[in-house]
Amino acid sequence: MNEKAVIGEFLVSVNDWAVFDDNISNCEKVSGGVHFAMGNSEGLGKDRGETFHFDNIVKTPTIIVCDQDGEETIIADSGKALL
Repeated sequence: MNEKAVIGEFLVSVNDWAVFDDNISNCEKVSGGVHFAMGNSEGLGKDRGETFHFDNIVKTPTIIVCDQDGEETIIADSGKALL
């Protein structure tokens, strides 16, 4: 069986006004965090038969992106957005 996980949403948050609380809509916007979702997301996933949507939040990520030449840029360090 050839299955793969598909990320329907990926967001590096930069909103200083947002705080971690009981509302996931606020939590996914907290500056320096990462929000990603798998499954059916705003129409994505329906063609794959996905019914559910799973939100995930990483509070203190270090995110390093590489360009085509292999040059690395850190855009978040231990949960602090550097953008």
